[in-house]
Amino acid sequence: MNNQENVCPCCPNHCSLQALGCKKGEEYVKNGGEIPEDSRKPHRHGRHRMPDLTTTVGKLCACGHMLHHGNGNDEAAFAALSKEERKELDRILEKLLESWKGSRHA
Repeated sequence: MNNQENVCPCCPNHCSLQALGCKKGEEYVKNGGEIPEDSRKPHRHGRHRMPDLTTTVGKLCACGHMLHHGNGNDEAAFAALSKEERKELDRILEKLLESWKGSRHA
């Protein structure tokens, strides 16, 4: 299992792998990091429907969720990225935001 964040990806709770809060997380660890099939389906998160966490949109939503509930420390939030990767991520996000100006996404 290669989970550098040490959090369960099976639901929006993102429990620590050392303190799992659901059967999906227990199954994830038991199966060596394979996401259970029922966790791949879209699930409800509050009022919003979360996309499939195996897609780019789902991963971006999960990252946004973690940042939203984080401590606001940019350096800690992006510690897994090199300076070059961080610059590239900033460039890509700026490109997306610019492309969405004036659209229904904005």
